[in-house]
Amino acid sequence: MIQQRDMLVELEDAKAIDSVEVQDIVNRLPASPLLSVADVAGALNRSSEYVRGLVDSGELKKLPGLGKVRENYQISRVSVIQYLKRCFK
Repeated sequence: MIQQRDMLVELEDAKAIDSVEVQDIVNRLPASPLLSVADVAGALNRSSEYVRGLVDSGELKKLPGLGKVRENYQISRVSVIQYLKRCFK
C-alpha cells in the first residue's frame, strides 16, 4: 500500500512540475503531504536553520505540530513545490 501511495504522489507531483531541476529535488522528499524541517533540509541540501528561515519569512507554509516547540511543526509538501517553482523560473 505504501508503494502505491508513493507512486500516486509522484504522479501528482509530476503533473504540477514543469522543471527537471524542481522534479529532481521533489524526488528526494518523502511521499507525504506533511514534511518535517529535516525532510526539506535534506532534499534542499541545506541546514535546518535555513529551512526554518524560509518558514519564518513566509516562503514555506508551516502547519502546527505537537507542542509549542519551534522544531515541532510540519511543512506542506505543496508549499515546498511552489517555493521551488518560484526559485527555478
